[in-house]
Amino acid sequence: MSTITLVGNLVADPKERNAAGHKLASLRLATNERVKDTSGEWKDGDTTYVDITCWRKLAEGVMSLKKGQRVIVVGKLKGRSFVRSDGTNGYAYEIEASDVGSSLMSKGQPKESILPDLENPW
Repeated sequence: MSTITLVGNLVADPKERNAAGHKLASLRLATNERVKDTSGEWKDGDTTYVDITCWRKLAEGVMSLKKGQRVIVVGKLKGRSFVRSDGTNGYAYEIEASDVGSSLMSKGQPKESILPDLENPW
């Protein structure tokens, strides 16, 4: 399994339940890259939605997060197969989180805006 880090916005408030006698929280994250259009303006690229699973203490901690909040998720990329209602097979990916935290970057801020100003070190 691969470790992956994602940054994005929560699509909904976390949902908590018990599974196999342990707390489980489910999150859905929307993430997209920032791209410059032909006029040089920053805009959102295509959006990817990812399901996140948090267990035990992490599940308790993420319950304070709210819809729209920008978060950083670190975890294992897992795949699973399923059968759709029409009988065809499908495959989905999800992240089993090992850590989740609030991002200090505002939504949509281009990377250049966080680089240091080397002309003015003060």
